[in-house]
Amino acid sequence: MVILSGNKPQYGQRPFPHATINPFFTQETYQTLLDAIPPKELYCRDSYHKQDGLRYSFWPSRENHMLSPEHSLFWAKLHEYFCSRETIESFITPFTTDTKRDAVLRTNFDTSTLAASLRLVREYCPFVLPPHIDMPTKVLVVLVYLDTERRRESNGTTLYSKNRSEFTPVKVIPYHPNAALLTPRTSHSWHGGEWKKEGTRDTLHIYYFQKDRLGHIT
Repeated sequence: MVILSGNKPQYGQRPFPHATINPFFTQETYQTLLDAIPPKELYCRDSYHKQDGLRYSFWPSRENHMLSPEHSLFWAKLHEYFCSRETIESFITPFTTDTKRDAVLRTNFDTSTLAASLRLVREYCPFVLPPHIDMPTKVLVVLVYLDTERRRESNGTTLYSKNRSEFTPVKVIPYHPNAALLTPRTSHSWHGGEWKKEGTRDTLHIYYFQKDRLGHIT
């Protein structure tokens, strides 16, 4: 099975380096993924203290033993794909820089030190996730929209700039089915969202992190 659509990333620099890919997966992979989303009973409630609303998670790269053999195999293969050196380099290399402000991804960054973890997230709207920067243990996050309710743009991710304590929305990445947002973790990669319409917001998070920091990924 071919995993990714092959569409080229569209890169942006404001308010911080990022990229979008739409569609991200092939249609076959995307539909198989939707079919492999576990029942809500297997999701665990998040305790992230900054959010306003209910958020639940399931980690298929850690908990696939709880799934049917067919779905477990799918998630295992997907995890293996995103852990491959070729895939990691294709995501990481375009973001490498020697700029001191973004020192996490310096030129010639050693991608062999990285691994991936997959996390399914379901937010029950209305839901507010204030502007925040991902934990330092994360090097890059690939956020894939799983628009199971066909809600389209209303649940997009907002990118912010910060001036002292003031946040200014700069750009919204629309919530299109099977679209992805790639964000390297920098000192100014502020992002979040406020989703007012009732319903659920499903996303797949692909975290890239240093292999020795697996226990610190949340």
